[in-house]
Amino acid sequence: MHIAPFPADEAERLLALYSARILDTEPEEEFDRITRIAAQLLKVPIALVSLVDAERQWFKSKVGLDVTQTRRDISFCGHAVLQKEPFLISDAQADARFADNPLVMGAPFVRFYAGIPLLSVEGQALGSFCVIDHVPRILTDIELASLVDLARMAQEQIQRRQLLLASGKVLETLRESEERHRQLISHAPEAYLVSDGARIIFVNQAGMRLLGAQRADQIVGMPALGIVAPAYRQIVAQRAEMAYRTLRPNAPLEMRWLRVDGAEVDVETTTVSYTSNGEVRIQIIARDNTIRKQYKTELEQLATHDVLTGLPNRAVLRDRLEQGIHRWLRQGHGAVVAFLNLDHFKNVNDAFGHSVGDQVLTSVGKVLQSSVRKNDTVARIGNDEFVLILEQIDESELRILLQRLIDNIGQPIKALRQDITVSCSVGYCRYPADGATADALLTAADTAMYRAKDLGRATVSCYEPAMQGAASERLTMESRLRLALAQNEFVLHYQPKVDLRTGKVVGLEALVRWQDPQLGLIPPVRFIPVAEETGLIVPLGDWILRTACEQAAAWQREGIAHMPVAVNLSARQFLQSDLVARVGQIVRETGIAPHLLELELTESLSMDSPEKSIAVLTALKEIGLTLTIDDFGTGYSNLSYLKRFPLDKLKLDQSFVRDMAQSSEALAIAQAIITLAHGLHLRVVAEGVETAEQLALLTLQGCDEMQGYFFSRPLPVAQCSALLRDGKELALSLFPVV
Repeated sequence: MHIAPFPADEAERLLALYSARILDTEPEEEFDRITRIAAQLLKVPIALVSLVDAERQWFKSKVGLDVTQTRRDISFCGHAVLQKEPFLISDAQADARFADNPLVMGAPFVRFYAGIPLLSVEGQALGSFCVIDHVPRILTDIELASLVDLARMAQEQIQRRQLLLASGKVLETLRESEERHRQLISHAPEAYLVSDGARIIFVNQAGMRLLGAQRADQIVGMPALGIVAPAYRQIVAQRAEMAYRTLRPNAPLEMRWLRVDGAEVDVETTTVSYTSNGEVRIQIIARDNTIRKQYKTELEQLATHDVLTGLPNRAVLRDRLEQGIHRWLRQGHGAVVAFLNLDHFKNVNDAFGHSVGDQVLTSVGKVLQSSVRKNDTVARIGNDEFVLILEQIDESELRILLQRLIDNIGQPIKALRQDITVSCSVGYCRYPADGATADALLTAADTAMYRAKDLGRATVSCYEPAMQGAASERLTMESRLRLALAQNEFVLHYQPKVDLRTGKVVGLEALVRWQDPQLGLIPPVRFIPVAEETGLIVPLGDWILRTACEQAAAWQREGIAHMPVAVNLSARQFLQSDLVARVGQIVRETGIAPHLLELELTESLSMDSPEKSIAVLTALKEIGLTLTIDDFGTGYSNLSYLKRFPLDKLKLDQSFVRDMAQSSEALAIAQAIITLAHGLHLRVVAEGVETAEQLALLTLQGCDEMQGYFFSRPLPVAQCSALLRDGKELALSLFPVV
């Protein structure tokens, strides 16, 4: 564990800390409000105002921690006080300085840390304002700027305390010329004035700047009320009189002062009276409140609204929903809660970058606001998740409104000089029929939204109680999938591909199966959609790719066959920025000959972003891989792009193969695809061949390869190895060969 060294000015730093008299004091709302906002705004479990003492760090304010202090040698803030810039640790477990730190290995299990040094008036780092998370993360520029602004607010509170404590002593010793205290007041960042009750007798440089004066004598000698705007003079006079008589400090007051040019300026003032040589003096500490008031408004906006879209956030949504429930119950009214999720939005981020994704989200937010009624609520509660509260709306009007949302969101969005199209799935429920609490309504609407995705996306689904079972099953499936990945419960089966001219096996397709210890063999149709939805398809896809390559290399070493193995790439895998590097690494590490690895991607995926697809496919081709378009005929390929793809094969979708014996249209499409592929010098593989009639038609049309149950179902490794050793072939004597 790396222990932060003491700063070179440690003695002066500790002196400044102790002179602030803040250590071991009671909690104060001024600090606690800032840490609460930080935790809520940045969505972190822990936010702290940490002060670094000689051997400990002590928390003046804390959210999410029970302890009030820790040892200094294990503190992250001990490192932060050494910095002039924000101290950021994105993943403490991956950082050699902190990986074995007790605060990382045990409670509070720090993974992410961001700390901003808190400076005294003299510029000494007294501690840090920091946020902590239990998972790795990286702050966006907006989030970091917000953290810095919040730290400045906490720093202002500390510096104000210093000034209030020092001011009485300063004025008592001004005539004795005690330089340190004179400098402290003269160069303090906040305005400091002293009045004898009638006139101003001292002003510092910040006070002159605030009042627009070039010289101190423009202020000194003025009537004390002369700098106060007329509207506030009566209350200021009353507070000054009370301070003069009681020698007690007044609470902060927001008011307006008059600058020397007659303009008014917003200020916040604190007054404290004291005696000097038997005479009563009133000291005034003030700061320009213009920016602070503006920032306070912005901060309230940040705490209650989504930074990107400006829409209400989850906290405001819940508050409005709970208030609405009380009102609807009292008035006997109904309402609708609709949950909207963008379909495959991660693909946009992966393909075009997060800046384009942010543009899309901003555009969607504007579309939603313009599509609903004036009194409806639209909130963004997650990355690509939005919730609507629609009051007093009948079924026909609701259906029209929700369909309008889907249609409007589906319009092309201009970003990066190109049109990007997204779709959305919407689920909704009704109050009070589907829930009487905010949680119940949000859960029901969310469940209905997932049903809309299951129905094909870009559609609307109304909640039904029976859906709850399906939602629970989905959550269970997701949890079991994560466990299955960790416990290596997946296996690969291999389906042979046969050359229709020779009848010999010329390749294999690797197909994943889940061998659950309790449920047995689970087919892909049950778990692949959940893996796609949750992102688990990426680590699962990597495992499939590596395992298939290892098996092909093993067959090659055993002398069984130099057999090409095809692996399907999911949309999320294809859009990963490091796909080419990862594939190349797996090829090198497993020792497979590159041309024996065949990657299959769907037609629709390759056409979602053709230029990007061309770049990725070209890079993969340079490794030496074989490339195939899967399910060809089900998408809408642009032939001008298709001929630019560095492909080797097209796979004829099994829907055409299945119907070609009964449908002249399916047969004509299959014939056209085969002709097109051969014109582009591509081989054609027909998948899903189950009957002799289908095989005969494909052979007549000049199809190159087939796979399907007519020859072999997908086989476990041992059975597939036996098939390859035995040299099993397809008997072609009954089928004409062109």
